Amino acid sequence: MVRERRETTSGLPPFVVAGSRGTPTRDDSGATTRTKDRVADPDNITHAICNVSQRPLKYGGTSDVHQGMWRRETGDTLVALKVFRVADNPGEDKVRHRLRREISVWKRLSHPNLHELCGLYEGLGPLPALVSVWYECGDIKQYLNTRRDDPDLDGIKLNLILGSASGLDYLHRNEIVHRDIKGANVLVSNDGTARLSDFGFSVILADHSLSLTQSTTAHGTFRWMAPELHLDDDIHYSYASDIWAFGCLVIEIFSGERPYHTLKRDVQVIAAVTKGDPPPIPPFFPDFLSSIVHRCCIYNATERPSSSDIMSDFQPKAVLAKISRIITGAHPMDDFVRSLLRLIDGSLTAAAAHYPLLYKGLAALPNAELAAITIRRLAVWNAVVAVPDRPYELEEQVLQWCLDLIGEGTVSLQAIRRLTSGRAASEEGEAKNTVFERSALRPLARLLAAIDPTYGERFMTRFASPALGPLVKLDSYAACIAWLPDSTGVVVGCSDHTVRLLHGITVGEDVAVQLLVQHAGEVNGIAVSPDGRFLASCSDDKLIAVRDMAANLTLSFALAGHTSWVVAVSFSPCSMFVVSGSDDCTIRIWSIATLTRTTVIGPLHGNLGRNHSPILCVAYSPDGRRIVSGSDDTTVQVWDACTGSLIVTLGGHRDIVRSVAFHPDSVHVVSGSYDYTASIWDVTTLCVGHPLRGHTDWVRSVAYSPDGRRIISTSDDNTICIWNAETGRLLSRMRGHERAVWSAVFSPDGTRIASVSLDATVRIWDATEEWRRYDV
Repeated sequence: MVRERRETTSGLPPFVVAGSRGTPTRDDSGATTRTKDRVADPDNITHAICNVSQRPLKYGGTSDVHQGMWRRETGDTLVALKVFRVADNPGEDKVRHRLRREISVWKRLSHPNLHELCGLYEGLGPLPALVSVWYECGDIKQYLNTRRDDPDLDGIKLNLILGSASGLDYLHRNEIVHRDIKGANVLVSNDGTARLSDFGFSVILADHSLSLTQSTTAHGTFRWMAPELHLDDDIHYSYASDIWAFGCLVIEIFSGERPYHTLKRDVQVIAAVTKGDPPPIPPFFPDFLSSIVHRCCIYNATERPSSSDIMSDFQPKAVLAKISRIITGAHPMDDFVRSLLRLIDGSLTAAAAHYPLLYKGLAALPNAELAAITIRRLAVWNAVVAVPDRPYELEEQVLQWCLDLIGEGTVSLQAIRRLTSGRAASEEGEAKNTVFERSALRPLARLLAAIDPTYGERFMTRFASPALGPLVKLDSYAACIAWLPDSTGVVVGCSDHTVRLLHGITVGEDVAVQLLVQHAGEVNGIAVSPDGRFLASCSDDKLIAVRDMAANLTLSFALAGHTSWVVAVSFSPCSMFVVSGSDDCTIRIWSIATLTRTTVIGPLHGNLGRNHSPILCVAYSPDGRRIVSGSDDTTVQVWDACTGSLIVTLGGHRDIVRSVAFHPDSVHVVSGSYDYTASIWDVTTLCVGHPLRGHTDWVRSVAYSPDGRRIISTSDDNTICIWNAETGRLLSRMRGHERAVWSAVFSPDGTRIASVSLDATVRIWDATEEWRRYDV
């Protein structure tokens, strides 16, 4: 260890050179000790060390490492005893004196990135052994070999480089030159922290070592040595020579290669160094690390940066690289990630102008705390500064929501903006209806997930759009929609009196629109038979149009008995019957097989003895045995599909029942009402299940998923809700339509949802969990 004079003072307390040579004795473990040293030297802890291994467990260039146990009042600590291999000669006292002086200084150093020296141990060699905490991780090379399959290996390497730089900067600020920086002299603690060790002991011991190799000299190790150390006979160590070695260490840590890895023999390395050739940069090396290596390994020592310069340059880049790893995960960098990183870099740079130690503090933080501070700085900076080219998904309401989620809800971005610029509150739209493309949100979601994995999913659920592909714009709005059984398209009934088929309405495909039926009034309901052969549509013209899809024929006929609008139609599971509900307060069942103008059963009148009410919705049970209807009088009624008899009337809604659907088990029914709720019923026990509360306006339609595990509801509040059919829990809310959503249905395989709205658009949605994932 060498002190180099500076204008600043060390700040370390003066050290005492201790140690006259004592008389050898034996302690309880049988190890040799020196009584006078143990009494006179407070650093000597021989008496507290036991269970020393008989043979070394590790070997170094100039030392052997034994293992022992340090008995202390605070508990036993496993320690390493480093024994230097030196010849027993008349110069031993001089070496011992120099070694003790170095050790005395080392013990007084305290920094998270310096290896802590516990004390000395006598009896394993001519010189006292160095006692330090035993690290199972070993040195940097050994540690990285154990972590080579870690998905965040690059992050681990950057933390090791940053820790090494921090330790070196501490030494230099205390006027100490390390003199032998290399991977073997950087240990890794059990918590993964890089710790510099062996400050210059190779120089002290060089003339006395019994095990110098061709790659180790009195100067240290060829491949890490600065050019001046090869050329200068006086072997003058300096801060600059440490900086060169640090540049070589960066190569070693990040690439796993030795400096000058393309040169096999040390004589070639010496020739290259003395010519001024810097160590070559291995392939796939990050640009900012390459820049640091080039600056450190400048031939002229006076042009190399100081350790403080390295820290100032490296810390911001290391912090940003750490954040980049969080928000990219194991995925390639895309434009959304680059955009977010650009804004984060700007926000942290602005903050660092007021807090010079910001990056130093951030670099030491775990991912969760770093992510939280990053979000806070980004949100505040976004409120204070008119950020150019700010991505639309980072509008104020999104960032405020993030602050509220992570416990920073006391920070009001609107208030900050008013105080700093006088700008008015954001007019970016109502928060409740704003959604964004999922790929744009995933980088910020990953940042939130670093704080708490549930935060990422909650963020995606709130702001990501599950929409698949672009919307389809119609000439007029549609009130009803149905999938073809093969999921290749959807059929919509429109206010312009038409029924249209939209083919290829899937992601990435062009949509072909085909006119199927022309009514004389608005189309209120449509249904496709389970076998895909027939299409039935009903209209204000009091007609049901039945189209044979296979024969491409359309048959229209007036419904005998219906005297007003036909509002709803539904096919039986066998595809041979159609049930219809009308504003004339009747329900009729029709046979498609006979194509007659008369009903098989009907008209059915509910609520006998009361004022009849218009039938607004009907549906067959999957087993074909029941029909469920909803009406204007707030009731749900269940009918026998074979006899037409009324089975039960279910009351509970406080307004019109606009939609009904059977569960695949044919036992449970869901109904949607203008009272803003949906209800689940058991038609066998007459029990009302979980009321589904979450809409803020009329519920227009309800439907079960094919597996019966989910329920979908649409509303005049412009949203679509997906519910857990068993618990009634709201799973997600889909936003995107700009006006009331009149109808939505699951695809036959349950992976997609098709919806129509008063905004005259058709949308296809992802009904799986994929759209909420941030890790894809």
